[in-house]
This record gives sequence, structure tokens and C-alpha cells, in this order.
Amino acid sequence: GNSRVKLTNVKDRIARGLVPEDGTPLEVASQQLLADNINVIHTIGGDDTNTQAAELSKYLLDKHNGKVVVVGMPKTVDNDVYPIKQTFG
Repeated sequence: GNSRVKLTNVKDRIARGLVPEDGTPLEVASQQLLADNINVIHTIGGDDTNTQAAELSKYLLDKHNGKVVVVGMPKTVDNDVYPIKQTFG
């Protein structure tokens, strides 16, 4: 399944009360990871899932000098995770 909670959909995040009017989804997610002392994210998904996790990790490092390692497990029905030729999706 897909949670459809995309960090890139700022307007929807604000409308659903997940992000304050003056905030950003990346900042809210980063603050939660820091508060919970999370340093590894395991993803199971396709290109979008793994790309967003990598963006979050980079943002956390750039803005907060934090470090979160992303361990991605490719799972996609359209096989769009390069260089993986086939996944269990």
C-alpha cells in the first residue's frame, strides 16, 4: 500500500494539519527524527520512496548537522529503481 503522505505536497500537508502554515514538511519530519533520536530509516518502495528518504537525510545533514542513514529495499511494480532489474513488487 501507499500512505500518500508525500513530503513534496506542501499544500496538502498544511491543509491536513501535519505542517504549520510557516513550516515545511522536511523540517517537521527532521524535527521528529531528531526528537526521537532516529538515525536509520528503512524504506520499502520505489523510486519516489527512496528518493524522498534520501532528500530527508540530506536536509537533516545540511540544516541540522544530523545524520540519518537510509537503507532502501526496492519494491516497485514498474521497475523504476536503477540499477535493479527486477524487484519483488
